Amino acid sequence: EETCVFCSCFSKDWKLGKKLISVDIFKGNQIYKNKLMKSGTFGVKGKVKKIKIKPELVLVVQKGKLRAVPKGTCEEIICKISQGKMNKEKASEKIWKIIKDKYQLSFSKSEIMSAIPSDRIDVK
Repeated sequence: EETCVFCSCFSKDWKLGKKLISVDIFKGNQIYKNKLMKSGTFGVKGKVKKIKIKPELVLVVQKGKLRAVPKGTCEEIICKISQGKMNKEKASEKIWKIIKDKYQLSFSKSEIMSAIPSDRIDVK
């Protein structure tokens, strides 16, 4: 389930603002590709399990690196990340202030931007 949450938060549906995101679960050996398929697309053979996920992440420090991970991790949570109206630049600025003021940690804005999903973010 954690993998599905992570996938949903970095998906096109996140950008579209969907509150519940459908994630397909299948095995690697079910994937196929043929010459007629467009670049970046693939097919899936056999059964595909679908689950609906509420896209939410938390920002934590793991092994000295900033990571956006699904809720339920044991690390100390720096902030919560969900869908919202902020662009990635404004969200990273807000997170940078939280990290600096509340936790006295030194991460660059580019490190923050690489850890969080793309636009349409809310930070709590």
